[in-house]
Amino acid sequence: MLISGSDWNDLRLYGAADYIVFSESGNYYAYGKFSGSTDYSGVDASAVIQAAGNALTGSGGLIHIKTGSYILPTKLSFYANNLKIEGEGDATTLVPPTNDYAIEMGGYDKERSYCKILNLCIQPSTAGAGKGIHFIRTAYSQIDKVSFTNCSGSLKMNYSYKPLITDCQFRGFRGIGIELATSGSDTIGDQTINNCYLTNLVAGHNATAIQSNENVNGVFITNCLITGHGVEKGVYISGSWSGGWMNNVVVDSITGSGFVFHHSNGHGTLFYQLVNCWAQSCLNTGIIISGSSAYPNETIIIDNSIFDSNRLQNVYVYHGKTISFNNCRIGDCSDSILGADVEFDQTEDSSITNSYVTATNSRGIRIDNSTGSIISNNRIQSPNDYGIHIISGSYCNISGNKLKSIYGITLYNNGVGCTIHGNTILSSGSKGISIGTGSSHNIVSDNFISGSSDKAIDIADASCVKNMVIGNRIIEASGTTAIYDGGTNTTVANNSSGSS
Repeated sequence: MLISGSDWNDLRLYGAADYIVFSESGNYYAYGKFSGSTDYSGVDASAVIQAAGNALTGSGGLIHIKTGSYILPTKLSFYANNLKIEGEGDATTLVPPTNDYAIEMGGYDKERSYCKILNLCIQPSTAGAGKGIHFIRTAYSQIDKVSFTNCSGSLKMNYSYKPLITDCQFRGFRGIGIELATSGSDTIGDQTINNCYLTNLVAGHNATAIQSNENVNGVFITNCLITGHGVEKGVYISGSWSGGWMNNVVVDSITGSGFVFHHSNGHGTLFYQLVNCWAQSCLNTGIIISGSSAYPNETIIIDNSIFDSNRLQNVYVYHGKTISFNNCRIGDCSDSILGADVEFDQTEDSSITNSYVTATNSRGIRIDNSTGSIISNNRIQSPNDYGIHIISGSYCNISGNKLKSIYGITLYNNGVGCTIHGNTILSSGSKGISIGTGSSHNIVSDNFISGSSDKAIDIADASCVKNMVIGNRIIEASGTTAIYDGGTNTTVANNSSGSS
């Protein structure tokens, strides 16, 4: 098929294309810039596009695919540097082969660089029957304005260095929407995902929107929205290290958990930051940071983020070190089955500061078997349960908080070396501050407590040894005990109390 000079000039408006691919009357054509004629044609779209790509293996170049539906009997495999494939938006649709990718770029034999796929749509003929794009061992690749619809695996970046994924849409994805992976024990870095929309509205698909696997480092995710009850995990980070962040990532109304940080077999996730992120109405947990005793997640900072109305818990941290939540809004759980809005379990030197916690039907903050926890300058409302509940905690600092709860601050059983200082506790229940069985060498100082109906400060029994209660101000109702000292060798000094 020949194209006139004027038609060719019109086609060139789409860019400096080395090949223009188009369909007509059931046939497919690849028109070459240098030959000025149709170089490849036939009824097999894969064969025509593949031939054009093979011709550019040495030099790279641009293949422009015009509006139309291109049914691919076989996967397109390209091995060039500087190869660019672009379409005309959703009007250019590639239909992948069954159970395979539409496009595979690169290979394990050597690294390819500066490859781009832009401005087209990939959609299998039957939902879930085909995959999207697979990059293998590439550097500085770009995927921009690509729509993936109903793919079983939409986009996989395997052992790819510094890819840029921008302005893409993932609808109805099965399996994983965006997967960042490595080969064996190799490590890669600097993965960027920006301004993407990922949704699956079909319950039961149990998909993961974005997943970063072991040894993928420096994962940067910004300005993304993830939604739909077909999504089980919003963003799943496993064993990533050497930095990374999320900024302005929203996960809304999915069937599982919004943000999940998990340890791998070799190490936990290290040095990661979430800023201005939001997880709401997830049917599991807003954010989970889950490590192990051998491989804890470490130095993860969550700042100015919102976790609200998630069903089981809003925040859960297990085996974490130096995990920090600052200036966050943590709202009600829709189901109090797990009993705490925020829970730190077996953590070290982790903190919740300058945040607002609302827990209507559960405990506000629960700290289990943790050391060096800092809970300071928060506003906590838990009108029907504990405000701050510490179980077997050691060397925790609970200071400057304002609480309104049925039980204010409880150091429950075997708390050691903790400081409870400068808090304001408006209790609607029996106790303001409780020091439980087996707790020793703790300091309760300069707190203001009002509204307790039984004991404002309670030192449980003789197993509580050498605790200090100093400089607290207590306003108690009639019949309330200001300070009950059932402990051994307790220092009680310079406290004041009076009726409301």
